[in-house]
Amino acid sequence: MKRFLIAISVTAVTLFNSSVNAYVDFNDGGHHIINYTINDYVNVDLYTPGVGTQVELVNGGYIEFDILAHEDCQISVSGGQLAGSLRAYDNTYAVVSEGQVGSYITAFDNSNVFFTGGSCSTLAAYNEGCLTVSGGVIDDIIYAGRSFAIWDASLITFEGTSFAINGQPVTYGDFASDYATAGSGYLYGTLTGTLTNGDTLNNVFNIYDDSDITFVPEPSTLLLLGLGAVMLRRKRN
Repeated sequence: MKRFLIAISVTAVTLFNSSVNAYVDFNDGGHHIINYTINDYVNVDLYTPGVGTQVELVNGGYIEFDILAHEDCQISVSGGQLAGSLRAYDNTYAVVSEGQVGSYITAFDNSNVFFTGGSCSTLAAYNEGCLTVSGGVIDDIIYAGRSFAIWDASLITFEGTSFAINGQPVTYGDFASDYATAGSGYLYGTLTGTLTNGDTLNNVFNIYDDSDITFVPEPSTLLLLGLGAVMLRRKRN
């Protein structure tokens, strides 16, 4: 598949409160590859909902502050460094497969975010955001001692094997809320396991509101489970 590099269209750089920080806006519906340095925040489709702008951070790229992704845009982090957070709003689709995210990866507002590799400090989901994790490194030394947290009927799905919460094994399709410890208005615990790409988990989580965490097997395990079911049916027949 050919990949086309569209010339960068920076439509606005807006200073706020006389600060040195600024916003760089990508909002033309194009495909922008960031293999250079941006010492500002990056807005994607903030004022142009639905045009589907694509922004890809690759090796050699560096963004000093956050990527703020808005309605229906697409974000890819396949290398480089995002020193701030990736914040996906309003039905955004985002994939982090390599590289470094220095702070949060967060799914808001029915967005779908996939974390398959690379590293970040914290995972979070709000307002029915969906976050699927099959690889990557999640730091342990973070705010309030939690590695990921979810609010407002959001869902985080982990793909892999040997998952356990507070040392108690969980099976596929289980929910973390059934195993977590009750706090004051939230649930918490420690999740361990091995993700699909071989990265391991040993992370603290907090669950708020009607949110939850669930688990699905890695593809090879799923195949074995399917073959086992087929053999069982044949034996019964």
